[in-house]
Amino acid sequence: MFRRTVLSTAVAVALGSSFVSTAAYSNEDSVEKLEKIQVTGSRISRVDVEGPSPVVVISAEDIESRGYTDIFEALNSLNQNTGGSLNQQNSFSFTPTAQAVNLRGLGVGRSLILIDGKRLPMFPLGAGGAENFTDIGQIPIAAVERIEVLTDGASAIYGSDAMSGVVNVILKKDYEGAEVKLRTGDAHEGGYQNNRLEVLAGTAGERSRVTFIAQFQNNEMLRNADRDWANNDDSDRSQFSAYSSYGASFQAADKTVTIPADCEGLLGKNAVLRSDGKCGYNRSAHRTLKPENESFDLMANFEYDLSDDMTAFSRLRFGQKETLAYFEPNAYDVELSATDPGNPTFGTPGAQKGEFTRRMVEFGERSSGGESQYLGAMAGVNGLFNDQYDWETTIGYTIQTMDVTSEEIIQKTIDDMVKARTLNLLEEIPQSVVDAARGTSKIDSESSIISWTGSFSGDLMELPSGTAAFATFAEINRTEYEDVRDQGTLDGIYVGKGGTSGGGERTQYGVGGEVMVPVVEDLEVTLAGRFDDYNDDSKTGSAFTPKASFAYRPADVLLVRGGVGKSFRAPDMQRLFGGTTKGFNNSSDPTYCEATKSSGGTPAEIVEACGTQYFDTEVGANKELEEEKGTNYSFGIVWEAMDDLTVTADWYKVKLTDLVVTPDLGRIIADPSRYAGTQVIRKGDGTIDKVIYGPVNQAGENVEGIDLSVRYRFPETSFGLFSTEFATTYLIKRETQTSDTDPVKDVTDHEPGIQASVNLGWEYDKLSSNLFVKYRDSYCSDFANDYYFTDCEAAKSAGYETKVSSMTTFNLSAKYRVNEQAVVGMGITNLFDKTPPADPLDGTSPYYAETYDNPVGRAYYLEASYKF
Repeated sequence: MFRRTVLSTAVAVALGSSFVSTAAYSNEDSVEKLEKIQVTGSRISRVDVEGPSPVVVISAEDIESRGYTDIFEALNSLNQNTGGSLNQQNSFSFTPTAQAVNLRGLGVGRSLILIDGKRLPMFPLGAGGAENFTDIGQIPIAAVERIEVLTDGASAIYGSDAMSGVVNVILKKDYEGAEVKLRTGDAHEGGYQNNRLEVLAGTAGERSRVTFIAQFQNNEMLRNADRDWANNDDSDRSQFSAYSSYGASFQAADKTVTIPADCEGLLGKNAVLRSDGKCGYNRSAHRTLKPENESFDLMANFEYDLSDDMTAFSRLRFGQKETLAYFEPNAYDVELSATDPGNPTFGTPGAQKGEFTRRMVEFGERSSGGESQYLGAMAGVNGLFNDQYDWETTIGYTIQTMDVTSEEIIQKTIDDMVKARTLNLLEEIPQSVVDAARGTSKIDSESSIISWTGSFSGDLMELPSGTAAFATFAEINRTEYEDVRDQGTLDGIYVGKGGTSGGGERTQYGVGGEVMVPVVEDLEVTLAGRFDDYNDDSKTGSAFTPKASFAYRPADVLLVRGGVGKSFRAPDMQRLFGGTTKGFNNSSDPTYCEATKSSGGTPAEIVEACGTQYFDTEVGANKELEEEKGTNYSFGIVWEAMDDLTVTADWYKVKLTDLVVTPDLGRIIADPSRYAGTQVIRKGDGTIDKVIYGPVNQAGENVEGIDLSVRYRFPETSFGLFSTEFATTYLIKRETQTSDTDPVKDVTDHEPGIQASVNLGWEYDKLSSNLFVKYRDSYCSDFANDYYFTDCEAAKSAGYETKVSSMTTFNLSAKYRVNEQAVVGMGITNLFDKTPPADPLDGTSPYYAETYDNPVGRAYYLEASYKF
């Protein structure tokens, strides 16, 4: 029988994880019994699992003891996740159901996500409408044995996307018995009640093993109105906060404003009378901090020993997730000429053109969300050849779909009625008009991947200084995606809504090898290289990515390691093959701001002109894109300073070039000529009507920092077993270059310079407890990074506050083992109910760092498990 069974807790200890549970320490002795194992970042099995590349491990015990509700929360707590993540805290997102990690802050698409070392399909919709990424929300937390996170580039091993690191989710297998887990929780201030039910069952025969996992999970919607700090547009949390001017107003060319006799009577309690005389609106009352989710996941693993040296295995996965969030009713505007009957000045001696702005409250709140499904199957055979060479071959298929339906307003129907004066926007819109102007927008998208992988590895030869080892590997991946919109959306008939159907396919061939050579005693050098070829209808061709690394052990208690390697990323398929994505976005507009100042605008007009502007956008594709390129450097030590005390320090540097980016809207508006094919189309009053742009290969980015961790397990006392760990990531420098002709810009101040965590564990008899502390350093608002201002100093010189304050949270949990079968537990997350610090330059309520901070506040949960 060919099987290699490794205790995940022992692996966590051996790897020098910065997430090691108290339970893991109790299995310390089993590390010495481990045979050669394979760890993420290398395909060579080794006796010394702490190798040349740094790997962080998050165990299932860590996930439970820290109160995480899903895999995203666990990965988002990583200190290496320095740039903030793609989460569900943005109601306007193109990807409402999805979640993604952003290692080193280099982009969600530049961190490779694997399940048991195998690729997943990209999410059917792109982040921001364009960037491919893998949705980690499709992986149920109940199925996770551990998560191995390689914090170094690894294209030489895994190919495209592994530029900032690799997240490898190891699933549970070889389980015998049955277990049921139930968790229920709620927020202290309400609004986020959540539940999870897990079922784990397995059986093993003489030659076969079966594991079955099911999970059901849901949570209530958390609205801005549920939190005092988030329910008002006009908030002291931002210097750019303001009620929307889109309430119900008509502004003539001479700036004269006409509003309803009773603004609140027309629009409801969220209507406000602005200082500029317009009938405005409080959008925050409708917005969502966290969406409602309901998901169901099933997974089954099968293994059968064909012989003593060969095992067949397979895995089936299925899941479904529904997400719903609400935000404010649609904002509508229409320009009227002096001769349009619907113009309030029509027929008067001073008739002049003007514009209606209206919050379409009669059509109700808008919604964001949809239904996502995935189905995956994988089968393979592995074995031992000639009693010394490991081999494996697998084939797999996974498909993920995303369906989105939303009620929209037909633009032309309202335009015609308003211009003809059959509809007066300063009065209530009749239900008959709502029915006539309502339409349904649909998005049906899917992506799939079919993969074959093969590997062959083992000892190469005996050398005077030790045994040389090798690994060879090959894979073929065929990826397809399709994004289909309804005809109305394609024609752009809806207010603030649009898009174009798209689709494409790509076949990728990869082959590579890895050799580990003990050059002298205690010094191992590993050389790896991989060749990838891309077959699709674009300029993407082939790439060779080498890597060299070393592991030097001058003493039994000290490891010195380092490496340098190349990495690459094939262009996003949406950016190559997608149609034009029509949408609604916002940015500052320095041209309009300066024009308003120079024309003698009032203080209120200047504030509005220099604040956030909203407009239509069209983002197109570009088949001329080429692959992105990168170079990764690392150097570090692992020092066992004394028994049960381990110190790990790793320096990293990543240099990326030819990055495919959709240029920042603020830069486009400031200088459209910088980007070929870009257009900024303005209305007659100088405000932006539409921005047309697309992706380009011209950006660069460099990031450098240090990861540090210190772990100590105290000698056992009469009060129990105590353990502690401190881990931190320090950002030395981040530099960006917008285009080849632009200077390199230091943007280090625009993200937390330090992220740190402390974990304290305690075990006594049947009791255990855990305290996890997470710290995010303060930083300068990113809205002072070529958005409202060129940089922090420019904002400060203009008299603006720029600091987003630091945030520290405490998660406390306790668990009691009733007997061999039953365990009960409880926990509190965000123990001291810390409110996310304000972003003083954010122009969108609720004005906080949504990619870093959690808006829920203090929350409680109870959990129980029973083994049959």
